[in-house]
Parts: sequence; C-alpha cells; structure tokens
Amino acid sequence: MRDTLESGPQLLAGRYALGDVIGRGGMGLVYRAWDSELQRDVAVKVLHQLAMEDDVNRARFASEANTLAGLNHPGLIALLDAATHGDEPYIAMELIEGETLSRRCRPEPMSPKEVSAVGACLGDALEYVHGQRIVHRDLKPSNVLLSDDGEVKLGDFGVARALDHAERLTGTGLTMGTAGYLSPEQVRGEEIRESSDIYSLGLVLIEALSGRPAFHGDPAAVAVARLHNSPRIDVDIPAGLAGLLTAMTDNDPQLRPDAGEVAVRLRAFHELGDDASGATVTELVNLPAPLRTAPESPDVGVPARPQAQPRHRHVLEPAGAPAASPALEELAADFGIPSLLDPGPAPLTDAPVGRHASTRRRQRSVPRTDPHGLPRLSGELPHRRDLRERRRRPLRAVLGLTVLTAAAIASVLLVALVF
Repeated sequence: MRDTLESGPQLLAGRYALGDVIGRGGMGLVYRAWDSELQRDVAVKVLHQLAMEDDVNRARFASEANTLAGLNHPGLIALLDAATHGDEPYIAMELIEGETLSRRCRPEPMSPKEVSAVGACLGDALEYVHGQRIVHRDLKPSNVLLSDDGEVKLGDFGVARALDHAERLTGTGLTMGTAGYLSPEQVRGEEIRESSDIYSLGLVLIEALSGRPAFHGDPAAVAVARLHNSPRIDVDIPAGLAGLLTAMTDNDPQLRPDAGEVAVRLRAFHELGDDASGATVTELVNLPAPLRTAPESPDVGVPARPQAQPRHRHVLEPAGAPAASPALEELAADFGIPSLLDPGPAPLTDAPVGRHASTRRRQRSVPRTDPHGLPRLSGELPHRRDLRERRRRPLRAVLGLTVLTAAAIASVLLVALVF
C-alpha cells in the first residue's frame, strides 16, 4: 500500500476502485468508489498512513465500524462492508448523492421551515441512536448529508461512544469533537450524555438559519466562549422556534429536551408552515447575544467580566413605546423613583409626608456614616439638604423668569408713556 491514499490504489481489497475524494477528516479520507463485485457506487473511508501507525486511531476506526454495524435507521448512513485489520483498513458505506448541510446553508441561509424539516429528521435519527445507548459526540453541519431526493442522513460516528461500554478511547479530561459545536460539558471534560448531542444539534440549526456558526473564531476561544456566553442568532425567527433553540442550548444539560421532543416540536412547526410564520410575526425574538468586551477577535471573544444584559432582550418593544430621556431620568432621580415611565410599586413608609413628597415612597437605606466618615445620628436621612435644594431650583428659575418678564413689560410701558 502506498504511503498515502490521496491518489488511491487501483483496487482496494481486490474489490473497490477508488475515485475522487469527497470527504476529509482528522483520521482519513472518504472516496467515491466503484464496487466491482456488486456493480454499484459506494463511499469508502480509509485511514491516513500516519493514523494507521497509531493504535488508538486504529481502535477508534474499528469502533466506528462496529457502531455502524449495530445501527439501522433511515436517517443514518448505512454500513455496507468493512475491514478494520491488516494493512488496508476501510469502511464501505452507501453513497449519498447530494451535499452537506454546511454547503447548503451558504452563502444563503435556509428558511425556518426548511430548517425545522431538517432538524426533525435529525431529531428522529438521534432518538434512535440514543435509544441504542450511543452518543454521537461530533454533530456538525459537515456530518449532515442532504440527498437530491430530499433525505437527511447523519454520518461520521468516528468519535461516537457507547454509554454502557467500559472501555474508553479518550483519556479522562480530554475532549473529542469539533470546537465550534462542543457542548459546555464537553469543554469542561465532564461525563458526556445524550443531552450533549442536543446542544450540538441546536448549534447546527442556528448555523443553518443564520448562515454562520453560532461560535466562530480561534478554536480555543470558541470552545471556552460557550462557558460564558449563550449562542447567538443574527436573524429574526418565530418565537416558538427561538424558544426551542434556547432550551436545546441551555448550559444545564438537565434542562434540555430529549431528541424525541425536539423532533416532535420541529415537525409540528414545519407542518404549520407559512401559517406559523404569519401567526407569530409580531413575536419575533433573538437569542441572547454573546457578551463582548474590547479588545477581542473579529469573530468571537471571551469577556473577562460579564456585562449586564439589556432589559427585555428577548422580546421586541411594542411600536410607539416612549423612550426615556436623560432629562426625565434626572427628574425621576430628584423625586426618588427609578423612572418616570415605569415607576413600579413602592412600599408605604412611616416617614413624614412633605408638600413635595408622594404618599408612596421607596424606603431609603440610611448609611452609617456621613460623607466625611463621621457617625450619623439614628434616623437621619442622607443629603436631605441637597435634595431640598435640588427641588427648589425649578421654583427659583420660574420666579426669576417672572421678575425679568415683569421688568421688561414695565420698561415698555414707561417708554410708551414718555413718547
């Protein structure tokens, strides 16, 4: 066998004639091949020469073949033949004529209806896989194939792991998968369960909707970013779909829906079609954007200190809603309320009611010391003189303006009497 299979031998295992490379991975290549015995086109995955020299890689390759051999579902790429020992290990699979999801959503993103259809099929496939006690661990758009016949197929079980299998091919604390689609628990090196695939599926659907990954940039920063920030979607989508994606990408694995629930909800949304979009056109929302601080990379950054999220981030403000101005906010501060537009309920106090005070006032906390650091007397309100002075300023201005106006009128009358 040659040092590399880029060009491929004339006939692999005396049966498969390798053609063009149609896929590349970390351990090997996928060729379009011709099965000379059964006279059909197939896809053949072979290992790189360097990968074959590593016992762990060979064991992982054999594990992928064994995993595929035990799976049979229309949403998965079918295994046809395999040889995992010897000098020419390979896996022969059904050939899918079409394109990957990563190519389909670029340069133009997919519509919510299209994405819901794809997501429902992937949810069905994951429900079956999880029912076999297997976690995929590397769900990403390039591993999702869309056939010309409209079928959706999930492939590449190279790093999949059986939950009931005692043998581990990954060291404790090590992370397997692609940085942009890892779940938070994968990044932390924790035990991986079925909910990890649900998080990755949520990121895949977000990318299909927006045309770009939810986390992108330097692989290390991308992997850590999800520990601090929520995924982002840059386009408006119906509230029902946004709510599902928010649940799928929750940082707490226990709060994520299972694959069966995801499939049911996405299929229901797809069946509603345009009716669903029209019914929720006023409820379009965006998932929370990642917190960013400067300086950072153009794509993604991990902030040193979280920033406060704006109020009502998830729901668009109704049309015609008044906007607070600095003058109104300053006036609100003079009267001891947070906002003139939304003062909110305030508890009643037993303090004396002045002629400028409202009958409902917020209880003020009294500092133990004054601005000079001296102890305060019990019950003394801070800066009372300053507050009283600020409340008198508008009255003084009105009085001054009245005096000036009266003086001007008197001057005009005096001039008229003289002439």
